[in-house]
Amino acid sequence: MPVRSPVLTSAQQTSRFDPRITTTQATLAMPADESAPAQPAAPAEAITPAEPAPVGGLKITSQSWRRGGLGSKALITFTLRNRNDYAVKDIEISCAFARRDGSHLTDRTRVIHDTVNMKSRKTFARLHVGFVNINANKAKCALVTASHI
Repeated sequence: MPVRSPVLTSAQQTSRFDPRITTTQATLAMPADESAPAQPAAPAEAITPAEPAPVGGLKITSQSWRRGGLGSKALITFTLRNRNDYAVKDIEISCAFARRDGSHLTDRTRVIHDTVNMKSRKTFARLHVGFVNINANKAKCALVTASHI
């Protein structure tokens, strides 16, 4: 004869052998006052940024790429123009590589931990962005994000 546990509540069945009876019954708790209408949500205030994102004032003005390291490394040379009224740092770029026919091969990202002063340009020469497929023939880099100094 099975021993019954004193922990069982009245909502549970006590038989352990019949799977149809051993299910636990649960009841959902209803709110205390069902007659009270739901409060409408307060209108959300429009959140406007005090100033545009730092990456908005950045632009890649020229770019080129070449292979290095026995043809497996992508070395990007580009000029970055900062039109912001402040310096930026930790600039993240993303480069997409494609075959000669334009079909996509791979993407590589890189964070540049250098500073570009306000209202200036800076050239980054032969920056290693990662390893690429040997069939890659074209590269196009774009800015992803930057940090305000």
